[in-house]
Amino acid sequence: PSTAAIKALKKMKIKKISIFTPYSKILNDEVLKYFKSEGFEITSNSYFDIEADYDIGKVDQNYLYDVLSKVDVDGADALFISCTALPALSIIEKLEKKLNKIVLSSNQALIWDTLQEIGNKEPVEGFGKLFQ
Repeated sequence: PSTAAIKALKKMKIKKISIFTPYSKILNDEVLKYFKSEGFEITSNSYFDIEADYDIGKVDQNYLYDVLSKVDVDGADALFISCTALPALSIIEKLEKKLNKIVLSSNQALIWDTLQEIGNKEPVEGFGKLFQ
């Protein structure tokens, strides 16, 4: 996970997160360890157990939405979707409406952080509450 994700979560004052990754159990557990070391409480975790980035990039967006819309977010302030290869960006807003939670992804956080760094504070429509 990137420092951009941590910055985005902290900017939104999120302390408790549900984490989803497409990774193998070993890599998934490393992600959990990282977020815990940054002071976040993990309320739930699920993952696909996919080994190769190439295969992660082939995950169908509709399938991903179906899976993520069923993730346990009870007690979480937000759902964080890890991995820049996972095609989650275009479904964030739809997921936020379905789950009634803030949804953040690696790519979304990277884009947000880049816009912050160049001084662009304009809201961006269609990519979740982080950009509003």
